Amino acid sequence: MKFYLAIFVIIAVALSGCQDYYNPVGSGSGSTKIKVESKYVVDVSNSNISNLLYKKFYDINGNITQYEEFSSSGLLVTQSMFSYKDLVSREEIKTYDADGNLSNSCVVVSQYYDNGKIKERQTLSDDGKVSSKETYSYDSNWNLLLKTNCDLISNTQNSIEYSYKYNNSGALIERTINEIGKSGTHYSRDSIAYRQQDNSLEIMNYDASGDLSKIKTFYYNQNGLVSLEIESNEKGQITSKYAYRYEFYK
Repeated sequence: MKFYLAIFVIIAVALSGCQDYYNPVGSGSGSTKIKVESKYVVDVSNSNISNLLYKKFYDINGNITQYEEFSSSGLLVTQSMFSYKDLVSREEIKTYDADGNLSNSCVVVSQYYDNGKIKERQTLSDDGKVSSKETYSYDSNWNLLLKTNCDLISNTQNSIEYSYKYNNSGALIERTINEIGKSGTHYSRDSIAYRQQDNSLEIMNYDASGDLSKIKTFYYNQNGLVSLEIESNEKGQITSKYAYRYEFYK
């Protein structure tokens, strides 16, 4: 069964968040199976690819087996190895310092429902003790409604509430996010626009005051996979670009 895993050390990509957005070019060829996904930083001024951000490795069934994250200078900073048994995954995470020495390690154990949606995630420290626990709640359509994180070391709890709006075709057009924690409540809203003419998806993020804070635009290739990601500020000025490259099983 295919698991939809959120990497413990997250590079935030909106498409891999709690809700799947409609793909403006469909799912592409059903026979296309990703072997390796790589994400690169693109120079905003000249569009040249500069450095590798991460690599994800998948098995033939679409399960992620390995994740590697790199610094701007090309050094490995995080490596995760995944294994699966029934409805449980185990992620062994190692982080490295600037000299390449192991600086920290932990294990994340996740439990899933039959449909592949995550049910619970526990983080274990080096001594095997549970240091944090995340639980997930869904509506009848399996949209994520509530994610709760309990830090068992500091004895604190944070939660994130989600709500959604759809158009007449059933495509997601809005998501609200309400984060509740020790420092207070933070509200934001994502407005989603689909552009068939250039195979893109645009996500406009608004703050609690209703002001536009940032824009993310994803461009898709013929296989229905993200090929380019562009981030802009509230004025529409491009602040960062990322390119995606794929290797496939033959």
